[in-house]
Amino acid sequence: MSDPGAHERGILAEYFDPMARDFIQVMRKALPNKPPGFHEWAYMFGVGAITGTALPQRIAALSDLGNINDFRYDYLRSVLVAGWRG
Repeated sequence: MSDPGAHERGILAEYFDPMARDFIQVMRKALPNKPPGFHEWAYMFGVGAITGTALPQRIAALSDLGNINDFRYDYLRSVLVAGWRG
């Protein structure tokens, strides 16, 4: 998704966009009455946060906890859901 050439090659449109559009539609149902663009940006912020969890060495460098990666998906879910609800 972060490949600058992905747009030109149609990778995003073919492989990512259908799922993303479905996810955004579900978010609209789960979180109604949000301003225009909210659901699309909420999806993109979620993708960015998930991508960031793919670098366990980075969080290890920022923490003294040896097992901090064991909880990353629980924490990620908590942060994303709180942000989306807020």
